[in-house]
Amino acid sequence: MVDRLLDTLEAAKLLATAEQTLRIWRVQGKGPKFVKLGRAVRYRESDIAAFIKSLETT
Repeated sequence: MVDRLLDTLEAAKLLATAEQTLRIWRVQGKGPKFVKLGRAVRYRESDIAAFIKSLETT
């Protein structure tokens, strides 16, 4: 099964954060993994889920 690729707006909505925050995280090397397709930045749904899981505390 192929992961759906999300644009920055869709990923930001899932993470309840601003698009600009995702841009800053990319520059800083933080945040979820992303894919560059030419000039377009995309996020795999599974990478967003993994990032959210990594933030969980016990």
